[in-house]
Amino acid sequence: MGAMVHGRAVRERIDLNADTLWSGGPGDHNDDGAAAHLPALREAVLRDHDHVRAEELATRMQGPFTQAYQPLGALLFDLDHDGEVTAYRRELNLTEGIGTVAYTVDGVRHTRELFVSAVAGCPRDTAGL
Repeated sequence: MGAMVHGRAVRERIDLNADTLWSGGPGDHNDDGAAAHLPALREAVLRDHDHVRAEELATRMQGPFTQAYQPLGALLFDLDHDGEVTAYRRELNLTEGIGTVAYTVDGVRHTRELFVSAVAGCPRDTAGL
């Protein structure tokens, strides 16, 4: 499970992603001869500046499906804060895997922490929620 957390104090947006959502179809698209196209690809880009040819060669190397993640969805939080937002801070702690948003409105400190716990089975065991 992955997420990109962004937004503002009054509207938080979390773009969700899961490792099971890929473009393309299943199958073995490995090509043991893919590296043979690399010299021509470099030449097309660096010497000839022929980006159309370079794209064709890159597709031969990568195969027809580059297998990009597809978005799972977007989670939006609209918060009712009428006052002025001050002391706004957004933080990502990579060691703990926690995203934090903190700010003050009308003298009240608001803090949100966001995380995903693989150990707790999230998101795999959340079907019943």
